[in-house]
Amino acid sequence: MTLALCADSLPASAAPALAALQTVVPGLRVLRGEPGPAVAALASELGAATVYACAEPESVAAEELAGVAAALASSGVSVQVCLLQHWAAEPASDNWREHERLRGPPLPPQPAPTWVSAPVAAAPTAEVLQTEEGSLGALNAYLSETPSPLLEAAAAADALRAGTSFQVLFGGAIALGLLSPRRIAAAAAEALDALLDESSRAPAWRIAAGAALARRARQAKEAAERSAFHTALALAPPTSSQVELPPGAVRRWWRWRGALLPYVHLPGPAGAPALMLVHGFGAYGEHWRRNLALSDSASVFAPTMPGFGRSEKAALPYSQSLWTDCLADFIREVVKGPTAVAGNSIGGFMSAELASRHPELVTALVLVNSAGPLRGLGQPEAPPAPRTPPPALVVNALTTGLLFFLERSVASTLRRCYPVRPDNSDGLEPEIFRAACDSGAAAVFASAFYLPPPTALDALVRRFGGPTLVLQGARDPLNDAPSRAERIGAFCSNAQVVLLEGGHCPHDEVPEEWNAAVRSLLASRAAVAR
Repeated sequence: MTLALCADSLPASAAPALAALQTVVPGLRVLRGEPGPAVAALASELGAATVYACAEPESVAAEELAGVAAALASSGVSVQVCLLQHWAAEPASDNWREHERLRGPPLPPQPAPTWVSAPVAAAPTAEVLQTEEGSLGALNAYLSETPSPLLEAAAAADALRAGTSFQVLFGGAIALGLLSPRRIAAAAAEALDALLDESSRAPAWRIAAGAALARRARQAKEAAERSAFHTALALAPPTSSQVELPPGAVRRWWRWRGALLPYVHLPGPAGAPALMLVHGFGAYGEHWRRNLALSDSASVFAPTMPGFGRSEKAALPYSQSLWTDCLADFIREVVKGPTAVAGNSIGGFMSAELASRHPELVTALVLVNSAGPLRGLGQPEAPPAPRTPPPALVVNALTTGLLFFLERSVASTLRRCYPVRPDNSDGLEPEIFRAACDSGAAAVFASAFYLPPPTALDALVRRFGGPTLVLQGARDPLNDAPSRAERIGAFCSNAQVVLLEGGHCPHDEVPEEWNAAVRSLLASRAAVAR
C-alpha cells in the first residue's frame, strides 16, 4: 500500500506537520497540483485497483475528494471513502443528548506509529503542536501534574476564561488530524481513572493538584466528544430540523481555530459582488433563508458564527472580538474578497465592528435592528471600563435557568419577534432547540455575562465611514426601534435610515421590502464602481 498526500490544498499552518511526515514516514508520496489528476496519475503509475480516502467534513476537501472520484471514474479504479468510528455505536441523531445516550463507550485508539516517541512538549508552540510527535507529547504534558511550560500556558488560558485551555492549545492539532477524538478520550479517561484511584488516600495538597488535572481532563474529554459529533453532523444529509433552502443554495462547512462551522452559499451572476449575512444571538446562518433571493444581484454567503446553530460549541473565550475575528477570517478564506455585510441584532453590532476594524474587507454595511449602545456626537467613543461579572456559581445557575426557559418558549419568543407576520417564524424553532441541546451550548450562553462593554454602535459606523443602510423593523418588541434608527441617522452622516413594517427580524418577516432595499444598495455600489 502506498500512502499519498495532496499537499497544494493544505493551509500554510500545516507546513511543520508536512515536513515532519516527509522525514519519518517511509515512502510517503507528496502530490502537487489538482488532486483529481494527481491521484489518477499515481494510481496509473502504481497499477492500483482501489484508492482509500477519509471522509472529509470541510467542503473544500470534500469537493476535492469528489474530483478524485470523477478523475478515476473512467479508469476502473474504485474510491472507497472511510469514516473513522469513535464510539461503540454511532447513532444517526443530530440531537446531542440523544446521541450521548445511545452512542456507547469510546473505542480504544489505534497504537501510535513506532516513529512517534511522544516526549513531553517543551513549549506549546504551533511548531511543536503541528506534528504528531509534538501533539502526543503535548497531550501527555497537559494531562500530567508535572510542571511544564505547557501547563503554564494552560493556566493562563483558563485564567482568561475558565475551561478554554484545551481548545485554545489543541484546536489546531485536532483540525489537522494529529489528535483523534479516540486518542484524546482515552487519554482523558486514563487520567481521570488514575485520579479516582488515588483520591481516597491522597493528602490535601495532592487532592488540590488532582482537581486541576481533573478539570483539564474533562476539558479534553468534552472537546473530543464535540469534535466527533460535529464531524458526523457535517457529513450527514439534511434533517427535519433544518429549514428548506431555495434551489441552488448549498450548505457548506469550513474550520476556524479547530472548530467546524457551517455556512450557506448561493452563487450570483458572473462578476457579481459578494454579500455576507450575519445572524443574531441564538440564531444561525439559515435564518437568512428568504434573503438568498438576493443571489440575482450578489454572491450570497450566510455563515453561522462559533457557538450557534450547527457550529461546534468549542470551549473558546466567546466575545464580540472573537466573533468579529471569525467574520474577518471568513471573508478572507471563504468569500475571498471584499463584501457588503448585513447583520441582524447582535450580528449587526458585530458587522459594524468588523467594518470599523477592517474597512478594507467591507464595501457597504447594512444594520438590521442592531444591538449596541448609542452615545452621540461629541461623546467618548471608547467603551466604558470592564465590569466585574457575577461569581461563577451565579452565572452557572442563571445560565441553566435561562436555557430551561428558552427550550420551552422558543416558538412563543419567535412569534413575539415577528408581530406583523408571526407565521414567518415557522421552521426556525426545531434547529434553535436542537442547538441549545449541544454540548457546550450552556457555556456559549454564559459568555453573555462576560462580554466586555461594547463600543458605541454609532461610533463604529462613523469610524467605518462607508455607505451604511439602516433597515429597522419599526415594531421591534425589544426596544424603541424608530427612535434608535432616528438617532443613528442623526449621529452618522454616512447612514441612510429606512423603517420597515416589521419586528426584530424584518429581513425574515418582510423579506420582499428588505430584499428590495438591499438590492438597491448593491446596484448603487455597482454604479459607483463603474
